[in-house]
Amino acid sequence: MPHSKNQMSLDFGRANTRSASAIACSLAVQLREVLQSETAWQSGAIWLFGESESGHDELAKSWAIQAGAIVFDENNISESLASKSNKIVILNADCADEQILLSLLVMAETGEIQLLLAAGAASNQCKVGSADLASRLRNLTNLAMPNLTKALAMQIISIGLKEAGISKSAIDIDAVIAKSNLNFVTISKLICFIIDTITTNSKLSKSELSSKIDEFITTQRNHDLFDDK
Repeated sequence: MPHSKNQMSLDFGRANTRSASAIACSLAVQLREVLQSETAWQSGAIWLFGESESGHDELAKSWAIQAGAIVFDENNISESLASKSNKIVILNADCADEQILLSLLVMAETGEIQLLLAAGAASNQCKVGSADLASRLRNLTNLAMPNLTKALAMQIISIGLKEAGISKSAIDIDAVIAKSNLNFVTISKLICFIIDTITTNSKLSKSELSSKIDEFITTQRNHDLFDDK
């Protein structure tokens, strides 16, 4: 996939440990550091992107809360623009109305607002009809979310189990990974679930544990990425 010429990346490798919780915290800290940098805001806007379950939307929402930004609502434009905050977040920016997006980018370029846009692909990959908008998107600072590979997911689960004193042989890690959605939040929840289940049901057979894990994974698919329910 072609990248924007102004692309930076958040990096799993900067976490002090390979545990899922440390990775999640590391990404949040890195995003905050980037958004506190004046150079990143040269165009007035930053485009945060990643695959559907990378967590880019949740990191954008987290910044909105921390920075006092508003999450722009296309269905209530007047209220969004009436906000006293000069910081705006747009989720699913690659699906946003082109005229609204262009207007907000112009406002960002003139210094009226700071605009954080979260999307599923790099800004130069957006298919838009306006040549003016396409040009502005190509020049945005892009911030890429990392993807959680199968190998890294297996490593995280193995370390999580080891830290809890649970043998890797207690579960079929490869089968679990094959069934679950690969994102660091789901993996983190999965580790906690496995540890809690084994701790409270020490006599469970491997097949019984596997069934409980299957139920957990199915439940998680019906929840939002960072849903704690």
